[in-house]
Amino acid sequence: MWCPVTTGSHQLRPAARHGAPTTRAARAASGKRGHHGRKNNRRQHQQLRQHCGTQAPRRTAPSPNTPGRPADPGPRATRVHSPALLDLGLLDYIENAAREVIAHTYTAVPTAGPAPHDADAVYAWAEEHTAHLDAERRRDHDALLVRQAMEHALAAGDESVLSREPCPGCGCWGALLWRAAARRAVCVNRYCTDRHGRPSTWSLAHLADRHLAAREARRSRRAT
Repeated sequence: MWCPVTTGSHQLRPAARHGAPTTRAARAASGKRGHHGRKNNRRQHQQLRQHCGTQAPRRTAPSPNTPGRPADPGPRATRVHSPALLDLGLLDYIENAAREVIAHTYTAVPTAGPAPHDADAVYAWAEEHTAHLDAERRRDHDALLVRQAMEHALAAGDESVLSREPCPGCGCWGALLWRAAARRAVCVNRYCTDRHGRPSTWSLAHLADRHLAAREARRSRRAT
């Protein structure tokens, strides 16, 4: 059955019975481990650092003589353009995300050693000290990583990460769009609304929890 919503000539399918994508493209996307793994948190941190870094100063050649002006008397000072401004917002986000992981790790493992100063190394450090946790505390840690992985992708401008999650309300794949001002994902299915008749919206923490629940269900089915 098709979802009762269209975007142009494209229709959105509901999720299958077991939460699996119902289209070939969605199955391929959901099978990738690119956005929710711990290694990807470190890689996305590096990509964000590159995204908000500066560019080397760029030199430009002097302009050629224009008609009616005297000839160039000789060499001129070369104009140097100032480097691009740092994206301080992204830098703050990277540091805050690392601090959140550090605080969560110390809460779960108070005896963990000193955390690395480099934000990219924090995730490996946290993984090392939380690998032995019980299932419930480990799930809390994984939920944090999944949510941050989504945040990393969105901060880098990759909103396709939301298309890999079905809408928790209607189950449609590809129906979620990011609303940066509200910091929530909104469903474009016009029939998927809250009790006030407004479009359904979801926090990234809720989507991360649903993502883990679906992953655990798949593992349980494979085990049986």
